[in-house]
Amino acid sequence: MKTGKRIISVLSAAALAVTMFAGCGNSGDSDGTLTLSAYDSNVTTAFGNDDVSKAIIERTGVTLDYNQASGDAKEKLNLMLASNSYPDLILISRSTGMIDKFISAKALLPLDDLIEEYGPNIKKQYGDYLNRAKSEDGHIYGLPNWYGIDEDPVLAFMIRKDYLAEVAPEEVVNGDRPITQSEFIEYLEAFKAKHPQIDGKNSIPLTMWAENWGSAIGTFKGMFGIKTYAQEGDTLRLDFRDPNYKTMLSYINDINRRGLLDGEWATNKEQLWKQKLTAGTVFATPEAYWNTDEASKLLSESDPDAVYLPYKVVADGVDAAETTYSSRNPMGWDIVGITSTNPDPEKTIKFLDYLASDEGQKLIMSGVEGKQYVVEDGKRVIPEDVLNEMNSDFSAFSKATGTRYWTICVKNGKAEDGQSYYLYNDYNDSETKAFAKKTLLDSVWDCSPYEDLTPTGGEIAALNYKKLSDLTLEYDTKLINAESPEQFESLWTEFMSAAEALDEANVESIITENYQKKLKLWGMED
Repeated sequence: MKTGKRIISVLSAAALAVTMFAGCGNSGDSDGTLTLSAYDSNVTTAFGNDDVSKAIIERTGVTLDYNQASGDAKEKLNLMLASNSYPDLILISRSTGMIDKFISAKALLPLDDLIEEYGPNIKKQYGDYLNRAKSEDGHIYGLPNWYGIDEDPVLAFMIRKDYLAEVAPEEVVNGDRPITQSEFIEYLEAFKAKHPQIDGKNSIPLTMWAENWGSAIGTFKGMFGIKTYAQEGDTLRLDFRDPNYKTMLSYINDINRRGLLDGEWATNKEQLWKQKLTAGTVFATPEAYWNTDEASKLLSESDPDAVYLPYKVVADGVDAAETTYSSRNPMGWDIVGITSTNPDPEKTIKFLDYLASDEGQKLIMSGVEGKQYVVEDGKRVIPEDVLNEMNSDFSAFSKATGTRYWTICVKNGKAEDGQSYYLYNDYNDSETKAFAKKTLLDSVWDCSPYEDLTPTGGEIAALNYKKLSDLTLEYDTKLINAESPEQFESLWTEFMSAAEALDEANVESIITENYQKKLKLWGMED
């Protein structure tokens, strides 16, 4: 009985997928406009009802019909594959694992020849990123969306500015130079000595958000210049094989043994971590710079300097410009693909070529000239009333005007006029964001060559990779909590032996092979 119900359920779901896109595109309107059915899980309103989408229709002769039900994006994509029913234009997240499935099902058209013949702006704007967009068979099946290095830093040591001012020189407080690893311990100790208690509570020189361990340990890895993998010649090894990894953990252990690390560091859930910050007892925490905004807002109500600002701490022997706090993937969040059932691939690629162009990007990201912005002395300027509306509720503004809503073929960075494509970026830098750019902009690095290299599927190596990841987390915790340098050394020896026993060498050989294949595909061989 259960099997029968499941078959009916699958058939019903497939029928739903068919109805989602049947009859909602593939047509030329009486005015010559081509209507394409489209899918983007982020879209919840109709195309053609706002300033930006109306301008897109006028300039391209193409309109989009997003006839899509709400719900889980991955489930809907699977339903499309099960029913062989696709929209004409589709955005697929890179994180869902669905792109390869669509390519294998031949649901996406190869775009190489179309780009060569009809995509001059695509070639100009994407440049080498087109090479990186190639699948294993050498074809491009989707254009990266939100591509190009986002130069907004990510991780930092978030330190209370007012507390730092009590123990550090002005040049450090102002972010004019980075903090050395010995200075960081000095500042933690000086804070603890000056403030053993705050408002009747024990002070916390350094705490961490355990649930967000990737950011916490990633901040320390950034300090020591550690990347996704350790590189030994042409070979990639797991990150704990980086010569600085052991030194990094020893440094954190030293901080802990000095009594400077929150005793609950390994169990702090988000709510507890935030409570500690807002209680005003914490000097520093390693995190993404925006994750302390809530605490800073509350604390600064009584003192404008009681805010967490992003500082760079540099390990001994590491060049400040070689720190790796901020990994960024220039291949973007998703891809824009033309499906195999699209009725007019040539007009569709011309449509995408316009959107990818400098003019198209300014339209998508900044809005319509004369409405969402004006040009004064050759510069795009947001009028005060529009800026107030954006600051009041940007989400509502975006949906109503289409500005930064129809995000297709989005390029991070500057337009040809030298201003941001997303003009609002030039107006809404918070103190924290501006400080991050000042102190950590040179720590942004391209992590895309290291993406998707690990063993997959049902291979034993894939299981061992998962076990190695779990082992690393287990021993990170043990090593940080070691009670003496001798215990630390003993635990490190255990860690290395356990890693070898999980066939670490084979896992690394697969990662290395995948890495070398990727470099060859991208034309980046040594």
